Amino acid sequence: FQNAYTFMLIEEESVLGHCLNYIALFLGAGMFILWPLIYSFAVVILSIIATFIFFHLNGEISGDYFWIHGGLLKFNIEIFMIVLIQFRYNLTKKEIKARLSLEKSKNLLASQKSLIDTKNELLLDSLQYAKRIQEAILGDQSMISSWFASAFILFKPKDIVSGDFYWIYLDEEKNIKVLIAADCTGHGVPAALMTVLGNSILTDIVEHKKIYDPDKILTELDSSITKALKKNSNADEVNDGMDVSIITVQDRILHFSAAKNPLIRIRNGEINQIKGSKYTIGGSAYNLEQKAFTKHTMDLKAGDRYYIYSDGYQDQFGGPKDKKYMTKRFRKLLFESGKSGME
Repeated sequence: FQNAYTFMLIEEESVLGHCLNYIALFLGAGMFILWPLIYSFAVVILSIIATFIFFHLNGEISGDYFWIHGGLLKFNIEIFMIVLIQFRYNLTKKEIKARLSLEKSKNLLASQKSLIDTKNELLLDSLQYAKRIQEAILGDQSMISSWFASAFILFKPKDIVSGDFYWIYLDEEKNIKVLIAADCTGHGVPAALMTVLGNSILTDIVEHKKIYDPDKILTELDSSITKALKKNSNADEVNDGMDVSIITVQDRILHFSAAKNPLIRIRNGEINQIKGSKYTIGGSAYNLEQKAFTKHTMDLKAGDRYYIYSDGYQDQFGGPKDKKYMTKRFRKLLFESGKSGME
């Protein structure tokens, strides 16, 4: 109103300068004011009304002169101010909402992270406890060191608990040593549960039933695993199971049978692979009556080295190109490392 009132007081030659002052006022408002659209319309409408009122009270200034000397530009700038304020208002409003949303998201993420960390800690504690139980079930690795010179077990689970397991037993009366390496289906906790089942069944077969022929052990193990997994399952087929290698040693005679996994023998500087049967333990790929596990018998000689194993070592990825280690490299490792002793 103050600026509009000035139109009633000024001469014609001052109209342009005053319009420019008016324009500067609206541009400044557009740059610094943030408010809803309705306020901008209210200000412009009041400005237009006041300008026309005081302009008509000044008879010395003609309408054409006013429009040519800044009036038209002034009204255009007023419209531009409305657009500018509204644009900045919307932009600022979105930014504030985005920041508030981001802060809320950060707080939510922090809360979720804390919850996940807590659950992970509980899960890791449970897995570590399960690992101790599994190690206790598998028994003392050092037992075989008293049976054979430089014998060893390499057991390094990938996921805290292992889906591979070893099983060893000595019948002191008959002097029969049983060594088993098994690889259960899957990884982690599901496979680790299979190791507990396999360990329990092997204890029943070998220790309680006194079955020592490796091929018969595999047959009994296959039957028991299949029945155990089907017992509480409605599925027609059960695909869980394990690949197993078994060595029994009595005096200077070694017997070997396996479900898929081979035996490696190194003798007189030569490496030989004795293949296991093509069948796996458990699973429904073959009917029970079709499975046959071959027994291999061989004399032990001084300097012989024998290895039974799962696929864990040879299936590792690594190196500069992150490639799988593969069977060929693994056998070469066994052959080369043995030159300096089993240790």
